[in-house]
Amino acid sequence: MKAAAVTTAAAEPEGTAQSDTDAGSQNAESVPDLTGMTKAQLLATASELGIEGVSSRNTKAEIVAAIEAAEH
Repeated sequence: MKAAAVTTAAAEPEGTAQSDTDAGSQNAESVPDLTGMTKAQLLATASELGIEGVSSRNTKAEIVAAIEAAEH
């Protein structure tokens, strides 16, 4: 059991480092790595954020740009 506890403890700093990278930004937490998302996931994220003017006709890059613009 101690080995499992050590493994868990070792995994925690990685998660902490990721949070430090996000600098506590709520938008960064709610919108993970956009470039790793599928087009369908990007469209769903844009819809959840209330972004208008994006559709399946847009490229992934255009949808990512629209989401990033809405976050700033």
